[in-house]
Amino acid sequence: MLFSSELFSRKSSSVTHLILLFFTIYSIPIKLIHGSCEPAQFVIICTNEFPSSSFLNNLTGKYELIIQSVKTKLDVKSFEKYQGAQIKRLQIEKSTIYSIEPKFFNIFSRNSLERLSLSNVDGPYRLDDQSLAGLSEKLNTLRINDHALDNIDDFVILNKLTRLYLVRTHLTQLPNNFKQLLTHLEDINLSENLLTYIPWKELAERIQNDQFLKIQLGKNLWNCDCSVKPLIELKPEAK
Repeated sequence: MLFSSELFSRKSSSVTHLILLFFTIYSIPIKLIHGSCEPAQFVIICTNEFPSSSFLNNLTGKYELIIQSVKTKLDVKSFEKYQGAQIKRLQIEKSTIYSIEPKFFNIFSRNSLERLSLSNVDGPYRLDDQSLAGLSEKLNTLRINDHALDNIDDFVILNKLTRLYLVRTHLTQLPNNFKQLLTHLEDINLSENLLTYIPWKELAERIQNDQFLKIQLGKNLWNCDCSVKPLIELKPEAK
């Protein structure tokens, strides 16, 4: 019996050591991802979170806001009454947006947004006349890249837009009202899409009359037919 008790005691001790060893090896601490927003010299950088109205209320003046790695809906409710920072430039990167409520950008920026950039932002959100409402006389730069666009008809409401960058958006066609946009655009980048046609005549007239126009159209599927003639016939100094 003494031998058996000693053997049992040794086995129990060994099992205990094995259990402790198991938890020592496999109890790896889980690193939680926390969001943070840091303001510095009128630039706010937020990672893993969208800034709250209480955070922005503690700031004054006009800011550029850069938001990275968020998954969110852009709702206006919590920003309707805040009186803090004015957002002059908004850049959202590598994120997911599920929806954008009407007038969100205008309300969120306190009617100050001049530049909007969405880079590699996926999700079922839409940039239409509702989400862009209130920006028609303010927004001068719109940049969207690496997100599929099927319709940009409502961009025509942006009367002050001078810079439009739509790169790798799988855009297949331009709306008829794009001619109206061309009357005030100065810098255009439509590279790496699936476009086959652009209003060449109106584009040629714009280039002819405005020496500051910059346009990038590379890596598309352009149809080189007679409609391109006005562009080809431009005087060398205008090209």
